[in-house]
Amino acid sequence: MVPVFMLVRSACSIGMLSSSNYSESCPLLPDGLYHIRYSVSPNELVFVEYDVLRTTCAINRLNTVLCNSNIKCCLPDQETQYIIDECNLIRNFILTAKLLVENQHKVADGISMFRYAVSLITKMEMRRPVRYC
Repeated sequence: MVPVFMLVRSACSIGMLSSSNYSESCPLLPDGLYHIRYSVSPNELVFVEYDVLRTTCAINRLNTVLCNSNIKCCLPDQETQYIIDECNLIRNFILTAKLLVENQHKVADGISMFRYAVSLITKMEMRRPVRYC
């Protein structure tokens, strides 16, 4: 049987917060760009580097917007359809941002698209629902 390698990181374990702040409630890593480098011996000769765009918080915020839109098990009205379409568009922006960073190594383009998607999520969160009588 081959042993499984699993390394879990938090904001404390990578040095974003001091070790004196470390506790069971250490915050998770925030969304953003992470440059990962790991190696095996000899470290200067055998290593891998890559960029990862973490989008977990943005996706959770988008899911909350979608859940709060009160979607029913029927064809949506015009307002609900608009919210669904916007959420799908924003989700695709986030996915494209990840692909630009992680697959095509276009970090600046990916970060710009991710920031744009997050700004759209913020607009959706601040939006007041329109009620039709």
